[in-house]
Amino acid sequence: MKKLPTYFLAHGTPTNALETNHFTKDWHNITTSLKKHPTPKAIVVFSAHWQTNGIQITANQNPPTIHDFGGFSQELFNCQYPCQGSPTLARNIQTLLSQHKFSSQLTESWGLDHGSWVILKHLYPQANIPVLQISLDTSQNNIHRHYDIAQALKPLREQGVLFIGSGNIVHNISKWMNMRPSDSTDWATHFDQAIANAIRNNDFATISRYNTLPFAADAVPTIEHFLPLIYCLGLAGDAQYQLNHATITHSTFPFNDLSTACSRSIAFE
Repeated sequence: MKKLPTYFLAHGTPTNALETNHFTKDWHNITTSLKKHPTPKAIVVFSAHWQTNGIQITANQNPPTIHDFGGFSQELFNCQYPCQGSPTLARNIQTLLSQHKFSSQLTESWGLDHGSWVILKHLYPQANIPVLQISLDTSQNNIHRHYDIAQALKPLREQGVLFIGSGNIVHNISKWMNMRPSDSTDWATHFDQAIANAIRNNDFATISRYNTLPFAADAVPTIEHFLPLIYCLGLAGDAQYQLNHATITHSTFPFNDLSTACSRSIAFE
């Protein structure tokens, strides 16, 4: 079967589930290559919103739609994404990870958080493809270990599995909320551009040392939204292949620099 692409998608706010905006249009723009591929047999998501001590894999037959947020409209809480899961694929992933010396646990205590279903409601509104999630392992402090976990799963791309990393290159809600209209957004745009340039230049060394870049402390105060990008890079293959075949989009909508810096999407073919 033809190898499916891997996507890093900036999921933004949960309200994107109900809207058509620069985030959702970027998702559709970056995933246009799906039209030349067979329909995925399953979708696996690495979401910034599921962090565990150790690797966990959802093994639900019918994963629940998790509304892991507060303060939004009832309409958003009413949203459901009634897809099936794939316990068989979950077991296969566990076996594949074990072969690469990574232990993992299957669980039915999680489902699809908003990092998954908000995006999937737009890309696959029929909810007719099985979906599961793999957690971000907080016990792994080395970026290269996260990369290696993802590399172990590369064969699944040739078996009809579509992988999505859902996060943000730049993510600092508290800073955004406290900014005044006159405040500079250079901290966001400069860091975002530095990472995009590293991807274009096959420079995983810079990406792995993201915390040494200017403005890193502001752009990535905590790592969970950045990590899905690392998984996508690992899934893409060896560095020369993955980065030369990366398509990077940046919103061209008339939003301010901060808004566009936080909505970058990347396709790895």
